[in-house]
Amino acid sequence: MTELEIKKAKLPRDLKILEQLDTLSFPEYQDQIYKESWEKYQNYIVFVNKKPVGYRSVQPHTGLYDYATDTHEKKREALHLTSVGIIPRFRRKGLGTLLITWAIAYARLGKFESMNATCRKSNKPIIALLKKTGFKITSEIKNFYPDGETAVVEEYFLKKSRF
Repeated sequence: MTELEIKKAKLPRDLKILEQLDTLSFPEYQDQIYKESWEKYQNYIVFVNKKPVGYRSVQPHTGLYDYATDTHEKKREALHLTSVGIIPRFRRKGLGTLLITWAIAYARLGKFESMNATCRKSNKPIIALLKKTGFKITSEIKNFYPDGETAVVEEYFLKKSRF
């Protein structure tokens, strides 16, 4: 039987786990999350049979990150999905979908109006995964990443509850 557990990361204790998961998940893109940025995010680690295999990070009350100014646009009504990383051996097993769906539920409970995410235009798997979970591509930003790659901006608009 497979045991699945999601735990909130506690810093600084879990910093090494987050950094290892990020490196294993994105060996080709090590600008995804900078070491000093983890404390700004709400990070959750996915464990399968007590071994860390992935993570999800969100940043409440901020919008898109600007590498040029090292700031986030302020957008209180939006929750920014900073990163979802699953180590390759555990991909295509529904864990990414689980983490994104859980982030959407978190956004609903937090009464956010929308969620947004940016990713490299070349990162076809996350673009497809976000689309599968209900995100829509709303724009592209040329030269967004430090290496000049274009970013795809995807958004998920939460419906207002009647209650």
